[in-house]
Amino acid sequence: MRFLPPEQQAIVCRAEALGLEGAIPRPGYLSPELCTGLSLLLAVPTLGYSLLLVPILWVAQYERTAHRILCLQQKLEAEEQGSELGSRL
Repeated sequence: MRFLPPEQQAIVCRAEALGLEGAIPRPGYLSPELCTGLSLLLAVPTLGYSLLLVPILWVAQYERTAHRILCLQQKLEAEEQGSELGSRL
């Protein structure tokens, strides 16, 4: 149900290996196919509101997940810089 592109999955795996905060639970995007199906499935019971609400929720979860991955990437870069600085001393 959840997926990540390979580049972002590598970031999350490296963050998990280092035990960085924010790597668990693993971030991931709900697939667009699932959101489309859910939107269409709920269209009649919600009188069409799902056709607006589900895409808005998908964009919101996409933004949240992208922000989490960006924070993990920045933490990884800071960790790498800190280890490089420590090895130079």
